[in-house]
Amino acid sequence: MHPLTLSWYNSSIPAELGARIPARGSAGQSALCLLVGNSREVWEAFLDSLSACPELQQADHPLELYLEQSVCASLAAAAPGLHPRIYWSHRRTHDLEAPPGGGPASEHVALQRMAHHSGLAYLDHVSHLCLHPRFGPWFSLRCAIIFDDIPYTAAKPSELPNPLPPATQQYVRMALHSAVHNTSRKFDVPEVDVEAAKAALAEASSEPVLGCDSEDEGEQAAAGTGVELCSTASPSAGTTPLGSSGCSSPPAGVEAGAQQSAVDTQQAAASALALKLAAPAAGRCRSPGKEGKPSMRAVTANWKAWVAVRDSPCPGHPWRYSEEQVQYHYSRQRDILVTALLRRNLGPTTPAANQALLEPALASFHQATRLAQKSPVRRSYAAASPPITAS
Repeated sequence: MHPLTLSWYNSSIPAELGARIPARGSAGQSALCLLVGNSREVWEAFLDSLSACPELQQADHPLELYLEQSVCASLAAAAPGLHPRIYWSHRRTHDLEAPPGGGPASEHVALQRMAHHSGLAYLDHVSHLCLHPRFGPWFSLRCAIIFDDIPYTAAKPSELPNPLPPATQQYVRMALHSAVHNTSRKFDVPEVDVEAAKAALAEASSEPVLGCDSEDEGEQAAAGTGVELCSTASPSAGTTPLGSSGCSSPPAGVEAGAQQSAVDTQQAAASALALKLAAPAAGRCRSPGKEGKPSMRAVTANWKAWVAVRDSPCPGHPWRYSEEQVQYHYSRQRDILVTALLRRNLGPTTPAANQALLEPALASFHQATRLAQKSPVRRSYAAASPPITAS
C-alpha cells in the first residue's frame, strides 16, 4: 500500500485523455490516495480462503472477489465510518473527467502512471511494465482508494530512474514484439500495429475485466479498471459490502447430505468443488479482436509469450510468482486452482474438512504417485542386483 496525493496523479494525466479522477470532498486535489498492490505472497493467502469459502469456489473470478473482500474488510477495521471511492484494476468506471474538448471519458484509471509519478515504481515505456526496486516486474496493481475528506500533505517523492541498461531494454523490446506478432498470427489478425498493440496489451500486471458483454469491451480487457464503493449493496450488483467476509453460510442441503455415508459425501463434495472451479466463467471475454489488435482471448491463449515479456527485464527474479500463480494469472484456467488445492492438502496438518472435501481426488493422486515412484526403483534394483546362480 503506497500513499500519494490525488493531484500527483491528475497532474500527470493530459486532460485530453479523459482519465483524471474528479475531486469531490473537502480535501480537493490534496485528498489522500492509497495505491494497493500485491506480490507473490497473495497466492497462498488466497488459496487459504478458497479452500474454506464456498462463495469463492462458486465465483466466476475468485481471486478478484477475494481481493475485494480483503480490501473492504481492512478498510472497515482500520477506518470505520469512512466511505472512500475504490477504483479497481479489474473493473471499468464511468466516474472519470471527460476531455475539455468533448468526447467520452476513459473507462480506466492509469494505475501504472500513478505508481510511476508517486515514486512507487518505474514505468518502462518499452515493455509497459512497472519495475519496483524490490519486486521488479513481479507485482500487481489492484486498486486506488480515494479518501475525499482526508488531506495528504507529504512532499512528492522523486520519480525512480530506469533500472534497465540499454542492452536489457533491447532484449525486452524483442520479447515484446515477438509476443505481439506471435499472438496476432495465431489468431489471423492482419497488419498488427505493434506500438498500438503493445500499449494496450503488454501490461503484464493486467487483470481480466469483469462482465465483458460485447466485443468492444473485450478489446479493452488488458487495461481495464473500475470504481466501486464499499457499501451495503448486494455483491451480485458488482460491489462488496464493507466489513463483510463474503463467505455465506452453507446451504440447507448440506445438512441433509451429511446424513449420507462418508464415501458418498466425500465423492459428492469433491465432484462439486471440481465443477465449481473448472466451470467456465460466464463473464469471460471471448472477442476475436478488432483493428489489427490481438484480443484478450488471443493474449490468454498465447500466455507463455507474455510471461516471457515479464521475465525479460529480470530473468530469475527472486520475487517471481510461483508457477501455479503465473499460469493462473495469465491463462485463468480454473483447473489450476484444483491442482493448487490438491497440493496444499497433502500435508499432515491439513484440516479434516479440507481432507474430506478432496479425499477421492487425493486417493487417486496418491495411488498414481506411488506407482510412478515404485517403477523406476524396481527397474534400478533389478539392474543393480547380481544374477543368482545355483551352487
